[in-house]
Amino acid sequence: MFFFCFTPPTASSQCIVERSEACADYAVMVNRGDAVGSDEWRDLPIEKQMAFRIPISIMIDLPHLRAHHPVITVSEYLRLHGLDPEGESSRGHWQRESYHARPNVFESNKAKMPSLFAIKNQWYDPSGSTRVDYIPPAMKERGNWERYSPSQSQETGGYWPFVVPTDVSRRLAIGGSGVLDWDAAKRVLLLSELEPEVDLDDDKVVEDILNANGWEVLHTFFSACVSWFLLFLHDYL
Repeated sequence: MFFFCFTPPTASSQCIVERSEACADYAVMVNRGDAVGSDEWRDLPIEKQMAFRIPISIMIDLPHLRAHHPVITVSEYLRLHGLDPEGESSRGHWQRESYHARPNVFESNKAKMPSLFAIKNQWYDPSGSTRVDYIPPAMKERGNWERYSPSQSQETGGYWPFVVPTDVSRRLAIGGSGVLDWDAAKRVLLLSELEPEVDLDDDKVVEDILNANGWEVLHTFFSACVSWFLLFLHDYL
């Protein structure tokens, strides 16, 4: 498994080291288009088509990672199944046919091939929900988060109990998407019958009002900029 340091030979913050001379001490220079099977960079000058192919063992401290998690690289998986590690996809795609062509070398039943369970996108990213990295404890407390019973789910699964929407919450929900950007939410609050002394130019005040009405602030990335989005509590996974 490899990372590609897509940098010109001078310097780049994307590289794990600052100078290309140091990259060359640890990695092989390749044509990035040839390496990943893409014509995306073919029109660039040849020097800008070059990149360093850096092994994942240099990019990541695998022994440290394995001290806490069960980790196996693709090349190790291939060797454990009697396959040539050079057959690893340079684009990072899991090759469903070639990677499952042989049994594990320790498998006594040589007709038993590795199983493959594909998680469909709509299961992982169901309509009406937004994935987040985690749900903060304060948010769980505000929303009265309840854990599923062990028979229903494992680990940290849970749900938000139903609450009657407030007038402000209903105004924010007009449109039915369950998501508003920051400025749109502030416009809704400006049109709501809030106390005159409420300072909607203060982001903390705005967030407190949203929280009190069943909404949460979600920090996310949109293109190259950081935007703020709002989401109903019960829409979280």
